[in-house]
Amino acid sequence: LALAFCCGSAEALCLSSRQGFVNALASQCCGSLPALQVLLGTMIERVRSPDVTPEFWDWLFRALSSEGPSSGQNAEGATTGAGRACKKLRLYERPSLAIAVAAPALHTAASCLGSPPLLPPLAEFLLRHESRLASVSRDTWQMTRVFLQRFPSADSLGNYDEGDGEFPCLLDSFVEEIRRESISVANNSMPLATASSAGATTARVGAAPRPHRATTDLAGR
Repeated sequence: LALAFCCGSAEALCLSSRQGFVNALASQCCGSLPALQVLLGTMIERVRSPDVTPEFWDWLFRALSSEGPSSGQNAEGATTGAGRACKKLRLYERPSLAIAVAAPALHTAASCLGSPPLLPPLAEFLLRHESRLASVSRDTWQMTRVFLQRFPSADSLGNYDEGDGEFPCLLDSFVEEIRRESISVANNSMPLATASSAGATTARVGAAPRPHRATTDLAGR
């Protein structure tokens, strides 16, 4: 992905222009395989930089939405024909990514985002709810990047507030699921500790009356 992006490819899964690839290598004085491997590392670091990541993320959406099942054919049809070139797209006409395309793309782009731990669970969440979600809009795709950069791990979700409306409902649902799973794991780990604590408490309670009984016997005598 980093190579395709840096070479100016219009496609994410391959290099759409041989000339663009050649020009990119020539501009970096890259003429051998070892030099290309070094160059790839440089390209990945470039994509990870805060200034370039938003541009890369937008490019990835455009490249994938032109290749996947939700290829924006409706959008293309809405902008063709006399007098329709400047027509504002309706919601259903706007480009989107099918879940079957978006989820693998997240996995593939993980290293370009610094491999946040929450990214794989998010991709799996999308696939599990594919029938309900259907596709990912451009706005949701952009906010997914912001979300993963701000909340890279489950531990960081303590500061996530569903009530502020900053992130799409899809991400709210994902956070809710992660929190439920965390609570479930915590509850499953409690019985052993609870049992030990209860056992210790029972032992103490059972031992307490003994001095009382002895005192009663002495009083009776």
